[in-house]
Amino acid sequence: MDSHYFLFDMFVNFSPLSTKYVPLPADTKSYPTVDIFISTYDEPDNIVRMTATAATQINYPKDKRNIYIPDDGGTHTKRHSHQHGVGAWVRHYQLRRLAKELGIHYLTRETNQKATAGNINNALQHTSGELVLILDCDQIPTKDILTNTVGQFLIDPKLFVVQTPHFFINQTPVNSNLTGMYNKPDESEMFYRKIQPAMNFWNASFFCGSAAILRRTYLMEIGGIAVKTITEDAETSLQLHSLGYNSCYINRPMICGLSSESHTDYLTQHSRWGKGML
Repeated sequence: MDSHYFLFDMFVNFSPLSTKYVPLPADTKSYPTVDIFISTYDEPDNIVRMTATAATQINYPKDKRNIYIPDDGGTHTKRHSHQHGVGAWVRHYQLRRLAKELGIHYLTRETNQKATAGNINNALQHTSGELVLILDCDQIPTKDILTNTVGQFLIDPKLFVVQTPHFFINQTPVNSNLTGMYNKPDESEMFYRKIQPAMNFWNASFFCGSAAILRRTYLMEIGGIAVKTITEDAETSLQLHSLGYNSCYINRPMICGLSSESHTDYLTQHSRWGKGML
């Protein structure tokens, strides 16, 4: 059995591929419109502020992009609950004030149904950009994230996603407990630096929840982000691949984020990933 796994692994990793940049044309009139979603739940507003501020500095025509903060921590249900009401109202007004200050948009909804997928799907119902850049609220984007990715959609009309690596500036609990090693590799390096490029060769790289640009038309064809499993990103990708649409992976980090710092958060996150993928 081990030899079968080894051979299958060699087959998948036969020719790792990182998709190359496609330069955008000089005429900005042909650029697709882009909505940037910075989804948040209970993160501090200063974390959201850093990412939102960085998003306003992305190199892309201002009349072609809109930035939104879909907030699941200030929903109507939370604001009117006995347990979370005060904190939810404070958060609601803080993020609304932040959005107004930066000249961007704040969105929330009635309930927290379907968690992150539901939050993004609600935002999709209130926006209209041809492409959607999804960012976790602790993932600060580089200025060139759109100029390095949007061109792919112009040359491939069947492309549904361009995924880029997640890059973390802090150590996970696992790494922080490794001793006797210099320049300890982050555990995500294997997935984002080896597995995703290998799958990209087979047109099988997939959406990882953030640091990705998706085409709205195809996303809405399946009703938005998938909601049947707790790994909605992979489920969404499988659905769109099954319809014959394409994905691509650019192996260059264009966001800088934070990984789980506590053992509890780390185990909860990885257990969710494991259960969802199964």
